Amino acid sequence: MVGALRHLGMSLSAVLAFLLGGPMISIPSMMAVSRIIGWRLVLLYTVLAVLGAIVAGLFYQFVVGDVW
Repeated sequence: MVGALRHLGMSLSAVLAFLLGGPMISIPSMMAVSRIIGWRLVLLYTVLAVLGAIVAGLFYQFVVGDVW
């Protein structure tokens, strides 16, 4: 999947953020977990997951940079 995204022109840092954030914020998994822990915690988790993926992508971009 990373190769396909890179072939389409996506930078490595954007691919990293996408791969980290995508599974964390899928709607079916959020609905399943919300029955156990409640919507407030699921929304907090989602916001933190998205922010964490963005920070990881930016960190990779500025520290490591794209090598391909």
